[in-house]
Formats: sequence, C-alpha cells, structure tokens
Amino acid sequence: MTGMDDPLLVAALVTEVLGWVGGAIGVLLLLTGVLLGGALSRWATADGVVIEAEGHDAEAHGPMLRWLDEDGEIRDDHDPHGAHGSLEPGDAVTVHYRPARPERGRLEHPRVLWRPMRRLGVVVLLFGVLSSIVSFALGLG
Repeated sequence: MTGMDDPLLVAALVTEVLGWVGGAIGVLLLLTGVLLGGALSRWATADGVVIEAEGHDAEAHGPMLRWLDEDGEIRDDHDPHGAHGSLEPGDAVTVHYRPARPERGRLEHPRVLWRPMRRLGVVVLLFGVLSSIVSFALGLG
C-alpha cells in the first residue's frame, strides 16, 4: 500500500489537521475569555439591601436592590441577572456594580460570564495537543 491507501497515513493526516484546528480555536477561545474577562471585570462591591419597589415598578419587576456606591450616593436598581424569588425586602445582599455605571447593580459577580469560554478554550486546546501527539505517534511528525 502506498500513498493515501495506507490507513495509518490517513489517520495521521486527520489527527494533524485536528491538532492544528483544535489548537488554533482553543488558543483563540482561551485568549478571548481571558482578555474580555479582564477588560470587563472592573466591578466594585457594596453591601446592599432588598427593598420593596414602589408603584408600577413593584408590579413589573418585584423587589429592588439599594446600595451606596463608591461616592456615597444611594443607588436603586432591579437586578436583571439575579433571581429575586428567594429574596424578601429587608434581606442583606452583596451588590456588584461597575464604577463607570454605578446605577446598574447585580447580585451575581459578572466574572462567571467568562469562565465557560476559558474552560472551553482549555478543553479544545487540549484536544488539539492530544491530536498532535497522536499524529506524531502515527508517523507524520
């Protein structure tokens, strides 16, 4: 058998391609997750309290968060990313907000938004590395 008739050569070529593609995509995902996570993660933390919303807001959105920002101003906001179902007015909470936009607060720290991308990048990168190792073992390296 010669050329592309050899199954080991075909397997080596396929794993070589998977190694390069997996490595490139893995590095891209990992860098994107790290860079965006670092650039967008400047958040401040404040002690807050859950309050009863007034008027139309109470019917539409439920309870609100209230906290003091870094400048000492009182801020109120609905947490669009959190679940108020388990919170009652008067409950103490930790509020995360961006100093550039202190009027928008949330209960969940936004750092967790970039973790899945970084983890996927690591998994795909490892797949690419393993594919390259298999390709080398099969004789294409």
